Amino acid sequence: MRGRRVGHNMKEGFIGGGGPVWKAIRKLFGRGRKGDVAVAFLGRGSIKRLRLTRESVLIVNASLECVRCGQTDPKEILQYINKGVQVFNNPALHAKIFTSSTVAIVGSTNVSTTSEQRLDEAALFTSFPPAVQSARSYVKNMASAASAIGPEQARSLIEQYRFPQRMIRDYKVDTHYARGMLWAC
Repeated sequence: MRGRRVGHNMKEGFIGGGGPVWKAIRKLFGRGRKGDVAVAFLGRGSIKRLRLTRESVLIVNASLECVRCGQTDPKEILQYINKGVQVFNNPALHAKIFTSSTVAIVGSTNVSTTSEQRLDEAALFTSFPPAVQSARSYVKNMASAASAIGPEQARSLIEQYRFPQRMIRDYKVDTHYARGMLWAC
């Protein structure tokens, strides 16, 4: 990671690779911290990976399609709700934004094992106050336009959840083969 140091011994700037990006996110939220977060997909183990505290805001894509494909695990949603995190559903969500009161991380990272261990992720980190405030405001505005998920809705989604059945490795894109994985529903 290149750049100047910001809070929690992180440097401001760009970082690439799933492991290094997640190392920085864990430093920010590792012991539990209030945050405003928007991530499209929330996989198994998210509650341990992203330790949000009471009154945090979490926006995910909890559409029936994403739940049935295993991209968003409603058991994780319910655990966040039980911890006092305000969870919202935005089926159009694709952004990945992690904010605390002093740091914003914006990149490609979903909250999943695949993101952390297998994918080439990238993110920008900043403690520049106007940028942090803009990112937090964006997440809060998205939450106000999204649907709140309560415990009953999360439980009903659990019945629809299907663990991802298969992953396609080395898939063909046009005439080239791409190294990596695609989820198949």
